[in-house]
Amino acid sequence: MVGPAIAHVLLLHVSALAADHLDDLLRMFERRGDRFVTIEEAMRDPAYSLPDAYVGRPGLSWIHRWGVGKGMPIVWEPDAKIPE
Repeated sequence: MVGPAIAHVLLLHVSALAADHLDDLLRMFERRGDRFVTIEEAMRDPAYSLPDAYVGRPGLSWIHRWGVGKGMPIVWEPDAKIPE
């Protein structure tokens, strides 16, 4: 959609469930070769400079929003339920 791998932003909520699984989650990222960067470094990725032109009821992922910003039509996932 936007080129090479994008620097993602990981949002974690503080909860007992998150605390119970945080070590496993971090090990999974490590096995995949992921690395952590600051929010400032992540936001330097050109993908985050693309226009966010979407207006509508259903929330969209950034993948969809980047497509809209590039003039591409939204291709809904087969199981997506679009509110009336």
